[in-house]
Amino acid sequence: MKALKKGTYKIISYNRDGLTKTNKIKVVKSSTTSLKTYAYNFLKKDKKTIKVKVRDKYGYSLSKGKLVKFKINGKSYYARTDSYGNAKLKLPSLKAGVYTVTYKFIATKQYKSSSAKNKVTVITSKNPKFTVKSTTTFGH
Repeated sequence: MKALKKGTYKIISYNRDGLTKTNKIKVVKSSTTSLKTYAYNFLKKDKKTIKVKVRDKYGYSLSKGKLVKFKINGKSYYARTDSYGNAKLKLPSLKAGVYTVTYKFIATKQYKSSSAKNKVTVITSKNPKFTVKSTTTFGH
């Protein structure tokens, strides 16, 4: 099949029994994209892997090999999408705290760039310790 120009086309499928089916397809120059991100909570000792899902404007996952930039704690990292449109990153060692991750899909000829943000929280243990810094008694 040769390259089609931007527009809407009818495709007619023929069956050996004489049945036909007509479908419409829309050819676009490029598609917008969206990123589905997740908030993560990790223990400091955990292996930390985060992911983002890249979709086109029709909700379909992008194909394997598309580039996504992850920025966390001032450093940038890159990962490529798998066959399900997911890009995964194994995080470096992080101190306990809350971090903002910025995700950016790098544009291609067919797909426009997009970006999103979410949080990664790293805690030291499952059993937090609370310390009382001062006490105040009221009404006595």
